[in-house]
Amino acid sequence: MNAARPPSPVEIVAAGRLGDVLEAVDLHGHPLPRIRRDRSLPDRLRIVYLVARVGVGEGERLLLAQARELAALGADVTVLVRAHPDDADEGPGERRIGTRARMRRVPYGEAMAEAVPPCDLIVAGSWEFVVPARLLGLAPVVLFEQGELEGLGDVPDGIHEVVAGALRSASVTFAVGERAPGELRASYGVVARSAPGVVDLGTFRPATGRAAPPAEQRDGLVYSGSDLLAWDRVDDARKVVARAGTSHGQRALWVDPQAGPVGCRRGVEPFAERIAAPAREDLAQLLRRARVFLSTAARTGFATAPLEAMAAGATVVSSAHPGVLAYAEHGRNALLAPVGDVEGLADAVRRVLDDPELASRLARAGLETARAFGWQVVGPRLLEQFRDVVATVAPAPPVSGYAVRLGGLRFVRPGDAARLRARLGACTTRDVALPVSQPAYDGYRVVRWRVVARRDGAGAGTTRVYLPARSERPLADAPHQEGIDLLRAGRAEEALERFVTRCEKGSSAEQVVLGRWIVLAMLGAGRPSAAAELAAAFATDYPTHPDYVVLGVRCALAARRPTDVSGPMARVRLLGVGARHDEWFDEPHRLLAGELGASA
Repeated sequence: MNAARPPSPVEIVAAGRLGDVLEAVDLHGHPLPRIRRDRSLPDRLRIVYLVARVGVGEGERLLLAQARELAALGADVTVLVRAHPDDADEGPGERRIGTRARMRRVPYGEAMAEAVPPCDLIVAGSWEFVVPARLLGLAPVVLFEQGELEGLGDVPDGIHEVVAGALRSASVTFAVGERAPGELRASYGVVARSAPGVVDLGTFRPATGRAAPPAEQRDGLVYSGSDLLAWDRVDDARKVVARAGTSHGQRALWVDPQAGPVGCRRGVEPFAERIAAPAREDLAQLLRRARVFLSTAARTGFATAPLEAMAAGATVVSSAHPGVLAYAEHGRNALLAPVGDVEGLADAVRRVLDDPELASRLARAGLETARAFGWQVVGPRLLEQFRDVVATVAPAPPVSGYAVRLGGLRFVRPGDAARLRARLGACTTRDVALPVSQPAYDGYRVVRWRVVARRDGAGAGTTRVYLPARSERPLADAPHQEGIDLLRAGRAEEALERFVTRCEKGSSAEQVVLGRWIVLAMLGAGRPSAAAELAAAFATDYPTHPDYVVLGVRCALAARRPTDVSGPMARVRLLGVGARHDEWFDEPHRLLAGELGASA
């Protein structure tokens, strides 16, 4: 058991991302169902994007831009994106991307694929979503490798075949840039289609007329990148600014895609003003005012940021990595230096600052280059490619054969009965389980996975389908029911003994469930301080279970300890429910709000 310190939101995200990967590992080799299209080829495609948000990086921006532009072309687009600490203060509901595309944040306590609505095509933005989405059997799954090939490069040997299997499971893999398909073939034996990089010319455009500032009023130098991404090589940019920017008396701006209060390891930026996660329009305005845009990255995938700078009219100085060489030519539309060559990059920055004619010529050529990557050229072609993928699947009604026994259960969300029928038509396992909420103890409702459908002759195992249902019958069949009954009877010490004994002999999956009951039994036995320490320790060991956040607050209040309000709420927003586990408390956000409200 680790030290009693609750995990931070960043640690929860890291654990959640690992959980996504481990889910893909667990599903490796699982039989894939036949995809059955539920209607004839429509005029308006329903497209769902799965985005593993780790900040506002280039890959995410590309996927969100795709969604926005395809929706503008008439597609019905939904984007499912992982929650993130930077947006933890926002609610879980939908919001718009552009004027038509919808975006919904999926908390880490819920499997990403389980949030997919009925659709014609699923676009996975990361390899670990491919097999879970493919197992839905609802639609073809396209992997859109956004150019971040570093994420698919140096993976451990033990997981290499899992990644390869995920790539093979995709109906089609698109890779951004001319080099990317070759990289995927060499590393994974996967044939991928090349997809062009794209820039939003409506947002990233040069200033014209009176809006164009004279050269002497422009900001000197803008550089971008995150300390959290090694290939951005932000320290190289700092060194270039120290050598070239400050010697020319130029103001420098650092665009950090991470919006947290401390986005850099150093914590201090002596040579630049940090702009954290600017909106697209604000970023475009920064680039329009820049005399030089500097990129020190070492990417193998397509580089969007320098192209956006070109589109906004900035002069680009960049390291000569494969991602930028897809469009940048030294001396024609940019100045380039080898990756890691700080002196070479600093010299290039000085040349641009000292020679306005050179800067103007490079900027004009860069603007012409960017125009070839506009959505008006790429968007219709990509939508037609997606339509071709959907057309390869023949329409057919789902085939079930499952005997369904709901036993008076009530679905929480409208339409979930129909969604269950659709999911049963693609399942390959004998049993199918739903999360069922029941009254348990002291106002807590417990959610457990209950088998509600069975098909003889199907493959072994159980498919868990996240379609929440409720029953008003008190919980009576939990594996640790004896301890729960003792708690209900007010015999907390005896309940504690039963829970501890079972936990000591249990697996990790059982321990994460039983730890919650041990904490409740300790509270019932009048030991709030010890319960608080145990809740924090379990929260550290199992950071993807929201119940320990709720219990930690309850214990702290019972022990009369100072209680943080914003931290627990942020953690619960990130996690949502505990559906990755065998059991969790229903509506943890409501329980937490009740605890905090009672203490006010």
